[in-house]
Amino acid sequence: MHFISSPVHNGAFSSIFDASNGNFNVYWYDESNTSTDPGIGWTRILSGTLTDGLGYTGVYNNWTTRTFSGTLTTSSDIGVTVTNTSSGNSSADGWNLIGNPYPSPVNCSSLVADNSLINGTVYFWDSDTSAGSGYSSADYGTWNGSGSAASGGGQQVAPNGTLAIGQAFFVQKSSVGSGTLYFKNTQRTHTTNAQFFTPDAIDFQRIKLSVSNERGLYNEIIIAFRKEASFDQDRLYDGIKLKGNPNLAFYSIWNNYDHVILSQPELTKNDHYIIPLGLDAGFDVIHQIKGISYENIDSDIKILLEDRKLNKYIDLANSPEYNFTPNSGTDKNRFFLHINPENVSIDEPMQGFSIYSSGKSIYITNPLNQAGKVIITDLLGKTLLTCKIQDINGGVLNINVAKGYYLVNIITSEKSFTQKIFIQ
Repeated sequence: MHFISSPVHNGAFSSIFDASNGNFNVYWYDESNTSTDPGIGWTRILSGTLTDGLGYTGVYNNWTTRTFSGTLTTSSDIGVTVTNTSSGNSSADGWNLIGNPYPSPVNCSSLVADNSLINGTVYFWDSDTSAGSGYSSADYGTWNGSGSAASGGGQQVAPNGTLAIGQAFFVQKSSVGSGTLYFKNTQRTHTTNAQFFTPDAIDFQRIKLSVSNERGLYNEIIIAFRKEASFDQDRLYDGIKLKGNPNLAFYSIWNNYDHVILSQPELTKNDHYIIPLGLDAGFDVIHQIKGISYENIDSDIKILLEDRKLNKYIDLANSPEYNFTPNSGTDKNRFFLHINPENVSIDEPMQGFSIYSSGKSIYITNPLNQAGKVIITDLLGKTLLTCKIQDINGGVLNINVAKGYYLVNIITSEKSFTQKIFIQ
């Protein structure tokens, strides 16, 4: 499968249709389908004229060359309608497949800067080039202002922020309703190679991690720290995880969103983070989490990976690769990234209740299902929240308080203990 757009005005449907593959090889994406599963919107078409700026999928048996004939669009701006139809699941809504309408590459930074109605992350489909494996490695590569992450597919390379000629891609409209996204002549670039992988120098801090397995599946995530970012969702710098492969998805979790790219304010040695890492695994085979790069991170900032299932802390500076075998399915409670951890020994196992914070959310794991209550106070002893442990939905408490340290007191019939947490 390939994501394609027409580089000529009113391109012919026959340009992307392959009769040898039957009548099931050209689709567009209908965002208005209100299913909470974003994979439901694919809609087959059999004829018509290709819409300028709209993206399509072409499903072909083998690698092929497609030819477009017609009038080149070289001077006018092109508008394409994008929508967000609420299904009640904001992560599944607003996905629009659009495409470069010009006979030249387009700069992603200019595109997202000119269109504030979309989130600033661009999703490219990296097709599977393997054959006979019995499963696909295809997945989405992702780009935004904080970096680019590779995922699966035949290339396993990170997008460089340039749209090739004929390239279609997903974007997400940020709010419910419809609007017009504009491709503009000022966004065009005349680079001779739309995917020339030369790394750009950056002036912010960035961590890149990957997960892979012995069947060749692969995902990357980015956690960036930059002065332009906030603790909330930043349009240009935070990227929601778009899960394109049913057998592997790796992501960070912040404010109840799954991220492929997560950006936070500039990191100092006095900041403390615990960032949950989610993993969707289709196979219970050996997987590996790897620290790929730590850009502009001071040497005195410690980064630990916690495996809560095996009670391990891994110092990623000294052991950048960690092998494990997951249970198939979704697990959001096993792995955590600790940045500048407080009072943590990598040899000390977790016991009893586990408490950590992420953004303005407090997570409390209760493996023994003990009854009791939770009391949250500030450092002066003022009570901010009281509730029963068993009433906490999914073990997550959302609390709207200022950035700073707070105390979480757990009281059961047998014991009581208090843990200090940091709320961003």
